[in-house]
Amino acid sequence: VVGALESRLAAVAVAVAAAPRRPRLLGVESLFPLVASGQWLPDMRVRAGAVDALGDAPGCAARVLEVAELEASAADVVGFCCCGRSAAGAVEEARAHLLGRAGVWALPALARRDARGRTQFYALDHDTFSRPGPRLVDGIETLAALLHPELLPPQLRADATRRVLQLVVDEEGEAGVPRRWHFEPVHEEPQRAAPAEAVPMPRSAASLVCTDDGTLVLFGGEAGMEVSREERGMGD
Repeated sequence: VVGALESRLAAVAVAVAAAPRRPRLLGVESLFPLVASGQWLPDMRVRAGAVDALGDAPGCAARVLEVAELEASAADVVGFCCCGRSAAGAVEEARAHLLGRAGVWALPALARRDARGRTQFYALDHDTFSRPGPRLVDGIETLAALLHPELLPPQLRADATRRVLQLVVDEEGEAGVPRRWHFEPVHEEPQRAAPAEAVPMPRSAASLVCTDDGTLVLFGGEAGMEVSREERGMGD
């Protein structure tokens, strides 16, 4: 189990090492009160190929954050996971406590929008970030897929962003706050190529056994990032 997790972390590290720049990523764990996420979360941001927008170091304590500090963070990307809630629950809190402030909309993550009005403000599920365990590797892959999508295989991007919601502006407003906006899923299901018949999928850490009649039998192993998470640990 540990070996599989470490190999996934190593694969992300190799991928993001090729990034031309590391964006400033703001991580917020609660809005009421406003809390900057600490402990292992700053380390997750670094491993995913980002710079912590608040300057928090891996292992630091979570702390109450002043709104002015958040607005001064110059964050290129905001990854908001609300402790104990799903991405949809995080959206509710953002609507109620954050997205009415012009200073928040002035952050580069929200001010720089594409032609469809999509921002770099993401609502994330709590369970792959704020709960310690093997799923934290899922969270690192999710952040890497949001920060550096061009560096990760399409299937991994799809798996990692399946439950992530992205803030989209529908209509500009006055005083820096849009009049209408919504959240939509990031994930788009990629087209999967049909596997070649009778050809084993490339894998590592497998066992190859020769039977008495000369038949070779291939057991289990691990696949790379190009396949889905469900297929990565092979039990065949």
